[in-house]
Amino acid sequence: LSGHPPALFEHCSILSPELPPELPELRAPAEGQATMIRHLSSPTTVLLVEHNEDEAKLIQQALGAANGHVFNVQWEQQLAPAIDRLVEGGVDLVLVDLALPESQGLEPLVRLRAKSAGIPVIVLVGVQEEVLGAWSLREGAYAYLQKDRLSSQSLVVTTVQYVMERFRLLEELERTRRQLDLTQRKFRTLAVQNADGIVVVDKTGVVRYLNPAAEALFNHQSKRLIGEPFGFPLGDGGIIEMDIPG
Repeated sequence: LSGHPPALFEHCSILSPELPPELPELRAPAEGQATMIRHLSSPTTVLLVEHNEDEAKLIQQALGAANGHVFNVQWEQQLAPAIDRLVEGGVDLVLVDLALPESQGLEPLVRLRAKSAGIPVIVLVGVQEEVLGAWSLREGAYAYLQKDRLSSQSLVVTTVQYVMERFRLLEELERTRRQLDLTQRKFRTLAVQNADGIVVVDKTGVVRYLNPAAEALFNHQSKRLIGEPFGFPLGDGGIIEMDIPG
């Protein structure tokens, strides 16, 4: 672009300050319900923190029988060695009982999350502890399983797959947010330094951004123009150059 006319971008969703729409809510399928969750592409290391040997074996058997995917279950009966194992790295998901002999309630979850660096956690709760399970979600757990349901291999496997898929999608969304933020910063840097006037207009003809050169051309501060109709005819999209009546 050259000269003084501002460049007008009618379609500019990638430059819009809005972030991508939120992902639709994912719900763990009920027992026996078909699931569209894709097979995970590589072995998943699961850290299981459970003092009860029988319940630990149920989880190991369920994940060991999963079709189409390999789960490497590493079992710890106490919280302290489990935290040490977590710090070592290489863990993809944590399953933790909230009724350990040395730590009960939300404490196991809080202590593990302090060392988990974003690793998804599923908590195990008793039959009468649904309220505790709900509170665990507020503290950052991805899901909770009631221990009287551990005999259902399909429910255990489906819950773990659901959590891993949700974790993957949230990571993908976060990467998209970071990329968009970087794109916006680059655009604003180039626009501020550009000697030509640049105006960003959305599809409804409303001004979304002006660089300093455009402000000078219109003899207005950007805060007075942003959110207002542009007032000039726009084409079918792309870049438009026009002379501003002086």
